[in-house]
Amino acid sequence: MRMRKPLAGVVLLAGAAMAAGVLTAPIAAADPYGNSGGSTGPTGGYVPQTYTCTGQDWGGHQLPPVSFTYQSDPSMAARRALTEWRGKAKYSTIVCNAS
Repeated sequence: MRMRKPLAGVVLLAGAAMAAGVLTAPIAAADPYGNSGGSTGPTGGYVPQTYTCTGQDWGGHQLPPVSFTYQSDPSMAARRALTEWRGKAKYSTIVCNAS
């Protein structure tokens, strides 16, 4: 099969860019777990942090605090806390602090 000259140039440039490492996927897109933000270590990976979260149920009663180690930001920790309380918490009242 014969390539047309303009197409052959595009293929050649794309191949050269891939060989040089110019066209790479973003690191954030490579994380299948949605860990965006948070603290990163010297190697660029996420550093596990211990979060303590408090919140209220839909009736306005205080729920017992939950603590866990998680590798993300406080908003993702709030989502994790919601699952720890089995959905009984009102999401807007959840406050998570790294300790």
